[in-house]
Amino acid sequence: INILNSTDLLSMQEIPSSMIILGGGIIGMELGNVYAALDCKVTVIEMLERILTNYEKEATDIVLKNFQSMGGIVHNQAKALSYTQNPDQSITLTYQKNGQEHQISAEKLAVAVGRKPNVENMNIEVLGLEMKHNRVVVDTKLRTNLPHIYAVGDLIDGPMLAHKASAEGVLVAEVIAGQNVSREDFHVITDVVYTKPEIASAGINEDQAKEQNLNYKAGKFPLKALGRAATTNEQLGYVKYIADQETNKILGVTIV
Repeated sequence: INILNSTDLLSMQEIPSSMIILGGGIIGMELGNVYAALDCKVTVIEMLERILTNYEKEATDIVLKNFQSMGGIVHNQAKALSYTQNPDQSITLTYQKNGQEHQISAEKLAVAVGRKPNVENMNIEVLGLEMKHNRVVVDTKLRTNLPHIYAVGDLIDGPMLAHKASAEGVLVAEVIAGQNVSREDFHVITDVVYTKPEIASAGINEDQAKEQNLNYKAGKFPLKALGRAATTNEQLGYVKYIADQETNKILGVTIV
């Protein structure tokens, strides 16, 4: 199989010599880093202006630079148009960038443009559950519009993260047991990108604080100033917090 999804990329028995990955989001960049580190020539095709757009540019620039140092290539603002399979079974992708068409060939083509909830076989229409943007609508106690049915995890709004789903499952059990609990803002849930270096975050980042015209202050500590980072030769990255200028309430943290 020469056209792959992210599950295929986790179960391959051999490392291809080259690979095109459609999508410069979390899945594309995580697996792109893995295969680049294993000496596969990886090219990422991303429609947006940069990779990992949910994270601040300062963080993603570090990831991009390190990816490029491993031989990885990223084409931003590039739209995949079509592909052909060559006689040698390699794939040639045609993509558009800056109004011009380009072609690139590789042994494998991987599609990593995101996932969506698998709701096709859940009889949601029969049940009468309210849906919005392909997700089940819930209140702060994770009840659906049918009071005896709750929904958690990837099926509802928020990031598709296992620890989010687990916490929501606990919350539902507590609600059913009669406790007065409710879901907090899911934007403060921690998340991580397993690139090299890794990115971890919670809350908003500095780019988002600027976009929202917040009155904020930022504190930043570069890892290269840390002795432990120097002794392990892992000096890329930083720790940054964003806080409200007046109250000192922490609004977000980013770690690279």
